Amino acid sequence: MNTKRSQALKTALRRIRDSPLRTEPEDQLVDLVIAAEALYLNDQPKDRSELRHRASQRAALFSDDPDKPQIRRFIQSAYDARSAVAHGGALDVKVLRMRDGKRPESVKQFVNNLDAFIRAAALKAVTLVASGKMLDWQGWEAQMLDSAPPVS
Repeated sequence: MNTKRSQALKTALRRIRDSPLRTEPEDQLVDLVIAAEALYLNDQPKDRSELRHRASQRAALFSDDPDKPQIRRFIQSAYDARSAVAHGGALDVKVLRMRDGKRPESVKQFVNNLDAFIRAAALKAVTLVASGKMLDWQGWEAQMLDSAPPVS
């Protein structure tokens, strides 16, 4: 595994590990979206435009959940919430969407849902690496969302 991707996986795992230590759900959310970026965007060059779109597409592709469009919306919701928190805005629970598309009752419920999703993705990534494989995101755009992610 190349050094950049190895470092990205370590970053994701560290953020996942540290997230429950945060006292505020908004801070946990920031950690978990950073973990998602490290997992799904570890091959991005300096031009990091459209990160929300890329992260949500890749999360859907990598997920075993058959409802790919809903996973995309879920990760987009998390990304938007993180941006609101990171830029000093208010986090409105009414705009958040869970994996199943429903509104959460609280930010904490949304964060718990995101935590479970990101932990499952990290476990899948670690399992791939342990078996000598790695995600090759370079060609992912050509794949249909209903196909498996490219693995080399």
